[in-house]
Amino acid sequence: MARKYILFQNGGIGDFLMALFLAEQLKKYGGAEKIYIIVHRVGKFLRGFIEGYPYISLIEVSGKHPLSFVQIFKLIGRDNVIILPPTIGKFQLRLKFLARVLALPPGGFLVGFQDSGILCSALYSKVLPYNINQLFIETMHDILRVLKIESAEKTPRLIIKPSQGILERVGLRDKRYIFLHPRGSSERRCLNELDTAYLINFILSLYPERRVVISGAEHEREKIDSMVKNSKKPERVVKFIGGSPQELSALIEKAELFIGVDTGITHMACFLGKRALVIAQNATPHWLPYYNKEAKILYRFKEDEKSESSEEYIMSHQKGRLRPLKDIPIKIVCDELGKMLGKE
Repeated sequence: MARKYILFQNGGIGDFLMALFLAEQLKKYGGAEKIYIIVHRVGKFLRGFIEGYPYISLIEVSGKHPLSFVQIFKLIGRDNVIILPPTIGKFQLRLKFLARVLALPPGGFLVGFQDSGILCSALYSKVLPYNINQLFIETMHDILRVLKIESAEKTPRLIIKPSQGILERVGLRDKRYIFLHPRGSSERRCLNELDTAYLINFILSLYPERRVVISGAEHEREKIDSMVKNSKKPERVVKFIGGSPQELSALIEKAELFIGVDTGITHMACFLGKRALVIAQNATPHWLPYYNKEAKILYRFKEDEKSESSEEYIMSHQKGRLRPLKDIPIKIVCDELGKMLGKE
């Protein structure tokens, strides 16, 4: 059985967290001694996720820095298993060739997915179809089955040590609060500034003993500032921008509820098993975090007026469509929030 696995990654935080789930299965059930995750950007933030995974190393490669590829060639050896993740578009041809080179020595094996590019069948040892009619975590199990690794785990977790003292630093020690993450990588999935302010005002007016923590990336600071200014009681809103995974995990874990759009930080909350309200407007159905049984997921198909939440409904109505969902009126979100929290 292979002892060294090399995972290529080309996505964001959600993709990276799923790579950690796959790596954990390879470690527990596949006998992996060392796992390398190759990414096009690392940064301090992504490195913060792997502190609880001592058997994982991150390697950053970039076309802008050709010398970065040298460290990959050091991985060439016997019995490498290389995994290229699924993508809606296509992997760069040079990465496909690079993966093939890593799998050339005896015992090497390259698993990849059919994409819109060329040479998948010629370069991969095994080509898998990317089935968007199933949840993404099932696609991770498709990889495990090809490698003849048996795992029944369907609830991913995040091994992370929460930051100590962050609640005191932001003034939330012994305070009740709701954690809100209204922004995502795609503008279509984000809550706009007015809807976010409406949601904050709803929480503050209905629950006078609670505060709201609103989080975002550094480049979203101006929008977050505007959202808070548009709230009726900004003194009860805590802005948390650009924090580390350890700080975020501490704040999320202590919150009464996490509210977020379909984005990486929402997957982080769901990996932590947090009770969550997921606003899946314009989301991709197969990526929704139904693996977290504590999550209520709101979505609305383009042909429907009514919002839904069940996994069964979305899987039966998706019918191979990548983006079949539309916006969700903020009043529907507030109604669901009221049901989840009850009256003060």
